[in-house]
Amino acid sequence: MNAEEDENELCFPHPLDTPYGDPFSEYSLSLSTGWHMLGSLITRNTPETDSEAALSVIFGFKNGTYMEVNEMKPTMGYWSNVIEDCMITLK
Repeated sequence: MNAEEDENELCFPHPLDTPYGDPFSEYSLSLSTGWHMLGSLITRNTPETDSEAALSVIFGFKNGTYMEVNEMKPTMGYWSNVIEDCMITLK
């Protein structure tokens, strides 16, 4: 065993798996009325709902304060207020 293998064994006691599959550019989920934490790993996107009035606001957090946003950036978390049950699509 070489030094790199020793280091890997210390950090990850099990063999590492490589994720595979077809990439996706959008996904949908069902949201009920209330506040939800949303995020995305895909490119910048604007959430779309099956009802225009369903999503009242999306807040992001930057420089110590919450602010209303229209676009979600990858790897960031956002609070959203859903005022009626809906299906939301991030693409």
